[in-house]
Amino acid sequence: MDYQRSAPAETHRKFSRTSVTLAVVFAVVLVIAVLADTDAMLAYFNLMGTLPGASLEIAAIITAACIIPLLAMGMSIAEDDMRRHQ
Repeated sequence: MDYQRSAPAETHRKFSRTSVTLAVVFAVVLVIAVLADTDAMLAYFNLMGTLPGASLEIAAIITAACIIPLLAMGMSIAEDDMRRHQ
């Protein structure tokens, strides 16, 4: 039998390279923040830790820095969405 294939329906969104790059940057910064926070909490409770004495402050700064690529990624996705609907 000869089956004809229909054109595949577009089921995924196409994001710009900027959006994808910012998503990767956000994921990397988030992983670093989780590791720094874990190390800071272990050092705070004197279980173990490799960061210096100001580890809680360092972890807080890294965690706060997570918001920058997240906001930039959101704005880039919104811009992609606006372009798509024009």
